[in-house]
Amino acid sequence: MKKAFSLIEVVFAIIIISISLMSVPMLLKQAAKSDEYSIIQESILAASTKIENIISYPWDDSSYDATNKILRVLDVSASGDSELKRDISSVNKNYRIGHVVANKRRRFFDSVAYPMGKFPTSGTTTYNNISAFNGKMVTIGGNGAYDYKDNGITLSSKVYFISDKANYSLQNIVFNLNASSVANSTNIKMIELNTTSPLLGKSFILRTFMCNIGQSNLLERRK
Repeated sequence: MKKAFSLIEVVFAIIIISISLMSVPMLLKQAAKSDEYSIIQESILAASTKIENIISYPWDDSSYDATNKILRVLDVSASGDSELKRDISSVNKNYRIGHVVANKRRRFFDSVAYPMGKFPTSGTTTYNNISAFNGKMVTIGGNGAYDYKDNGITLSSKVYFISDKANYSLQNIVFNLNASSVANSTNIKMIELNTTSPLLGKSFILRTFMCNIGQSNLLERRK
């Protein structure tokens, strides 16, 4: 007696295969979404890493006090908020209103010192402050470096002054940070990073801000 599939078994087999085939497009779509999500995440990671790298540099070339090895507050042009200028009514004119007048605390230079105000767009290879990153573009992940799925993520950075106007007499201070650039120096620089993923054909912008606040010396316990 020969063994064979019954009709009902054939029908069930066809139904099962059909259901399996129907799920293939869904699986492919989900895999594509997963790849797209991974590319987006690595682009965001690359951009945030670059932003963190830029803000690790001094606010301006003129900020560094080589004698005391510390970053100082700088005087800015008339475009800067007048409430953040030197308190010339005080005995010690190296502090802002609200600064803690004490040794090793944030303060201005002894003599008036302004930001360099230079935002180079080409030819700069030495990065001494955040302004040097203006107009710079880097490509990462090329030739499969760093195991990036996208082998051509481009990061283009811009750095410029923005308005620092605020009313410090209010109990609750509100900053309206306008992304528009200001011609002359203020107390806030904005870093804008445009990230483009050619694999996705999309781009996004991250922005962060750095303020002209100087630096405090850290107290050390000595034996």
